[in-house]
Amino acid sequence: MLSSALAAANGIRVCARQVAGISWQLYEKPGQAHLLSKTLSSLEQPVIKPVNHYAVFVKSNFAKVRSENPGLTPAAAMAEVARIYKQLDEAELAKLKEEAAALKSQSAAVESSADASAKEAAKKERRKMQLFARRHGMPALANVSWYSLLFAERTSGQKGKKPLVAGQAQPTVPEEERERLRQRAAQVNAERSAELKRWAESHGISGQLRPSTIVRKFYKKYA
Repeated sequence: MLSSALAAANGIRVCARQVAGISWQLYEKPGQAHLLSKTLSSLEQPVIKPVNHYAVFVKSNFAKVRSENPGLTPAAAMAEVARIYKQLDEAELAKLKEEAAALKSQSAAVESSADASAKEAAKKERRKMQLFARRHGMPALANVSWYSLLFAERTSGQKGKKPLVAGQAQPTVPEEERERLRQRAAQVNAERSAELKRWAESHGISGQLRPSTIVRKFYKKYA
């Protein structure tokens, strides 16, 4: 029954791939057709992400076809859904596509909101772990740039230097002075890295680890 249904309706394969999210390669291999039956069985009460108008049509009609034809297997029911779909006229297809587009837009909005919430939650979690580590003596993590050193020098009241304003475009700085600041920044960063490594090792955290990894390991160990 399953093999005949597969031969009769190419739509089964399309829906199984797009709706159920199962790789089509599973159905290319001989002797694995039962995987399609198992997949389609899960569509009796489907949770379908409407990726296109055909998926929307399946979601709206699969359960109805099964209830009207209780003797049909899931594969045969899918074949019947595909047959009905092929008989839709242009107006019905246009309406179906509009519905799919609206659902896709809603889904994108929900996903975007969820992503934003997840990112904000992750940011808060990182901040919480970092504050915990700082309260326990962890040295500064941020790398120093040559421009940040220039900003510090220009805002420290040195005579003959035009003060910088945070956020303004980088001023014209002679290459010789830039190189001096770059070397100083590299020295400061090396000192910070060594200090952070000593602090981590004093708390039983060793290895060539990124600062964020040290923070995470410290929080997991001591929080």
